[in-house]
Amino acid sequence: MNEQATASNRTRCTARKADGAPCRNYAQRDGAYCVFHDPTPEGKARSLKARARGGRNRAALTRAMKTLPPDLRTVYDRLAQALAEVHGGKLDANRATAMAALSRAMVSVLDSAETLRRLENIEAMLDGAADPLRALGYGEL
Repeated sequence: MNEQATASNRTRCTARKADGAPCRNYAQRDGAYCVFHDPTPEGKARSLKARARGGRNRAALTRAMKTLPPDLRTVYDRLAQALAEVHGGKLDANRATAMAALSRAMVSVLDSAETLRRLENIEAMLDGAADPLRALGYGEL
């Protein structure tokens, strides 16, 4: 069956959005609500998973994740999981706040290490240079 025929046989979600407008998503095959408005506990769990997948699949986020060092990817993944757990009531917000504070400290240490590494590279490049500005690519001023 083609996609148009399938879509025409499906019903729309019966929920209303926050602004009062009807939801335009298709209802799940076994109910009256879309995955985002299903009020059952199973539906709420599916909604959280769908929202997380959507966030992970955004192009800007995907590109940013590729540039992160592995240590920071782990920090990000743990914070994303904690956010979902706080939202789902599985993790106390105070514990999540502590996780975020510790993560900021970890990122600061990693950032300082990266800055130090870059400075050491510049110093090494300039050590043997007769003309330090030319070595940095500035030419004559």
